[in-house]
Amino acid sequence: AVVRTLYECCASPKRKLAALRDYLEQRLLQYEMTSVEPLGRGPIVLCLDKSFSMLDQRDAWASACALALLEIAHRERRPFALLLFCEQVVREFIVPTGSKIPIEGLQFPCTGGGTDITGVLRRALEIVEAGGGLRDADVIIVSDGESSKRGAKKMKERARALGATVRGVAIDFPAKQLLPWCDEAVSIEDCGSMSDQ
Repeated sequence: AVVRTLYECCASPKRKLAALRDYLEQRLLQYEMTSVEPLGRGPIVLCLDKSFSMLDQRDAWASACALALLEIAHRERRPFALLLFCEQVVREFIVPTGSKIPIEGLQFPCTGGGTDITGVLRRALEIVEAGGGLRDADVIIVSDGESSKRGAKKMKERARALGATVRGVAIDFPAKQLLPWCDEAVSIEDCGSMSDQ
């Protein structure tokens, strides 16, 4: 089809032959590119742990990680939600495509108290299920993983049923701490090495 279109666009026989030669020798200045990848990437629902165990360096690393993820979502024009949590969700930011990153959410202090990852995942999946541009989202949990695992398996099954992928970023803990809730997880360890210099 590309050769036929190229051939039909050329007026003179000499130009047609030259265009065909350039096409075969891959010297054309313009090509029609096709891909099997989806045109857009899905939304992100980011769950950021603000519990007492995340104070100081852990919170700084978690916020830096969250900022990087939100910057990617903003740059790629992906809608996202930011949920701040401890033993409950303390703040929510739903950010439509192209809107500003909620910096005040990343500067929110650790509120103390415990951590309930099952609870924040439940809320994240409610947001995904409600739609509003956040269907088929990647749910990302950034936490140290110090949470009761009660209900984790049920939430993981619910995420799969909704078509959501749950990923974890374990802060200063082994990644396996987040696997009861997550399909996959990575770890950022040795947070004490961060300095003010």
